[in-house]
Amino acid sequence: MKRVLIVDDAAFMRMSIKNMLSNYDFEIVGEAEN
Repeated sequence: MKRVLIVDDAAFMRMSIKNMLSNYDFEIVGEAEN
């Protein structure tokens, strides 16, 4: 499983990226705004 950190200024984009990656074999380890 690949681990990723999602960083984007927009909360909507972070949620979209998180949902997209969770459909594949990625572990979301965290999120950051900037």
